[in-house]
Amino acid sequence: MWHLIALFFIAVIIWHVVYCNFSSKGWNINKFPGPTYIPLVGSMLVFGDMQNFFDHKKMRFPQGTSRIWLGFTPIIITTDCDVIQRKILSPGLSASMHPEFLTAFHTHLPNLMEVLEEKCKIGGEFNPDNLFGKFAMGVAFETILDCSVPLNFFQHDLALQYEMFVNGTYAAFQPALQPKFQIPLMWKFFGYGSEVQKLFDFMEIYFPKMVGFQILTTLIHLAKFKEVQTNAYLEARRVIGQDYDNALSIADIDKLKYIDMVIKESMRRITPTPVIARKVGKDLNLGNGLMIPKNTTVFIPLHLLHHNPEHYPDPDAFIPERFLPEHVEQRHHYAYQPFSSGPRNCIGKKYAMMELKFVLAKLLYKFEVTSTMKNMDDLNLEYTPFTKIRGDFRVGLRERRHT
Repeated sequence: MWHLIALFFIAVIIWHVVYCNFSSKGWNINKFPGPTYIPLVGSMLVFGDMQNFFDHKKMRFPQGTSRIWLGFTPIIITTDCDVIQRKILSPGLSASMHPEFLTAFHTHLPNLMEVLEEKCKIGGEFNPDNLFGKFAMGVAFETILDCSVPLNFFQHDLALQYEMFVNGTYAAFQPALQPKFQIPLMWKFFGYGSEVQKLFDFMEIYFPKMVGFQILTTLIHLAKFKEVQTNAYLEARRVIGQDYDNALSIADIDKLKYIDMVIKESMRRITPTPVIARKVGKDLNLGNGLMIPKNTTVFIPLHLLHHNPEHYPDPDAFIPERFLPEHVEQRHHYAYQPFSSGPRNCIGKKYAMMELKFVLAKLLYKFEVTSTMKNMDDLNLEYTPFTKIRGDFRVGLRERRHT
């Protein structure tokens, strides 16, 4: 009996080696550079902690195009903008911005500001994690989910539900980071693969958390770069006018050009979604004897893409002026993909940017943001599968005196 089992596994290993090296697909895939693979297991175990796969500072892949094997499944990893452009991502349409969305922004802003004003009065620094997500969740229920009654997720019962939602989201993806799930057979054995797919099929429900995270990381950048914060505040003051309560129109928000650049540079340095995946619908000839076979999955590690010195000199520096129109025109269109691109582009790209600019302008009008954190490298980031700040981090607020 044991002899038969041993022979079976030997036969499977031999078949795997032959498939990965001598089949047409395997032959083409292995032309790309990549780590050594173990039969049946693949090459994912070389990463150890899966967090290293998403972190541009720890990732073991160079800029460009390479490959890994996930068991029998080949995966191409690329930050080559020309490769990304060729049928992997193609230009798509963003959702249009409706004036009703701005009404929802104004409706839910007082809920957030009430909490922030209280934090400001208490003084000192506080952990703002989830505060902005609660605001974004309230807005999303009214705009995306068409809820007829505005919901205040800062109220006790709804706040608890929001915390449960966030904790449940991260818990659902945690198994994927465990070493045993880096072996594909384990995904099927535990039935986890189908469950993860269900979560990805409903990515829209994570949208408010991502918007909240981006407000947070932009504020952290502003707290550490005072000159940038001053410029952003002055722009907010010019657009909003003498009265904080002035309602903003879409045209007003479009005038927030500098704040727009600050948000984009923050998303470049800390991208909310660290990786996106696509499947190639047909053989993709890259030239120089390289081809990505049909139905191959392609991973695009956005942290690595956004820190490519070819497109972003001194990539770890925070320079909002990178997104001045004249600089954007000089870069490859696909060098910046915080929302992805193409038909599966983040549905609310324009919606998200409007919401981000609206909240940050109103917040900077009222408060100066501070932090005793020594530098941005002190942030401990986690990827599950969205970017998250692990551990305690704090910011402070000082009320602005307008004259």
